[in-house]
Amino acid sequence: MERDIFKKLEAIKNRRIADPRWIEKTRQLLLSHIKANPIQTITNAPRVTSRTTAWYLGLGYLLRPMARMVPAVLAIILMITGSVSFAARSAIPGDILYHWKLNVNEEFKSALTLGTISQANFEVELVQERLSEIAQISLDPTVTPSAKDRAQIELESQVLKAENVISQLEFENPEAALETTVKFHSVLNANQKILAHLEAVSEIDGKEQLQTTVKTIHDTQLKVENK
Repeated sequence: MERDIFKKLEAIKNRRIADPRWIEKTRQLLLSHIKANPIQTITNAPRVTSRTTAWYLGLGYLLRPMARMVPAVLAIILMITGSVSFAARSAIPGDILYHWKLNVNEEFKSALTLGTISQANFEVELVQERLSEIAQISLDPTVTPSAKDRAQIELESQVLKAENVISQLEFENPEAALETTVKFHSVLNANQKILAHLEAVSEIDGKEQLQTTVKTIHDTQLKVENK
């Protein structure tokens, strides 16, 4: 019985599974198809060599530690920027951080101020800040004339910004524009009294700037009242 099984297996092994003529015909058909449809190669593709692969691997190895350092570097930058911004909040004309206060701190706050109403109120608050700076430096003999001139220029520039935004607000919301104008007038009036008092008690060097500032306030009040 077992011998019969082995004989059958041997016969199966020696048997041709496919007809030789069919195999040859199929082979010819495949060759014809390959010739008619050749594989397209990308001629413009960069040649990748073992040297190129090694270069990329080496570059990746070198950049890996730097990639790990990016979050730490960003954290340090944010910490330093935050510390400088905090220190610049109380800067006055003549201080090293005054430029940072105007062009970083206040510009950043302005960018976060949405809507014309909020922007108008913010510009009025900056007028108050410029007037406070002038009052602070007017009695300080160590402040240079150039710093005092800078303070006056920044005040006049800020007053103009506030007037322009309030004028824009008049077209969008007359009632809100009126409220902001009243606030603006109150800021000017209060600081005019303070600066006039400082002018009376200050030395000759500080009187000229205070007189110029009081005149700026007076002229701005006239503009506001005539609207």
